[in-house]
Amino acid sequence: MTSKVAVSEEMGNFIKEYKDDYYCLRLILLFADHPYMQFDEVAIVNTLSQDDIRGHIRKALSNFVEKGIIRTQTGSRALFYSLPEHIRGLVSELAKLSPSQRQQLLK
Repeated sequence: MTSKVAVSEEMGNFIKEYKDDYYCLRLILLFADHPYMQFDEVAIVNTLSQDDIRGHIRKALSNFVEKGIIRTQTGSRALFYSLPEHIRGLVSELAKLSPSQRQQLLK
C-alpha cells in the first residue's frame, strides 16, 4: 500500500513542472537542503557534478535565474545564487520530508 505525500498544491505543481528535468531537480534539492545559503557557480557545479555534466547544471541554473526561481547577487569576486523569499518558503516543504517521502514525491 502506497500513501501519498502531503504537500501544498503549489509545491506539487512546482515539482511536477521540473521533476522530469534531472538537473533542475538536483538544483531544487540542493537549495531545499540549504534554503538560506548563497552559492557561487563553482560551488554549485562542484557539488552537483558527476562526470561531465557541468554544462547541464549551468544551463539549469541559468534557466532558474531567468524564471526568477533563483536570484543572483554580485559579491566582491563572484556572482552568488540564492533563493528569493517566495521560493525559499516553497522548497522548505521539501526539507521537512524524509528521504523516502521525497523519493515518492519525485516519482
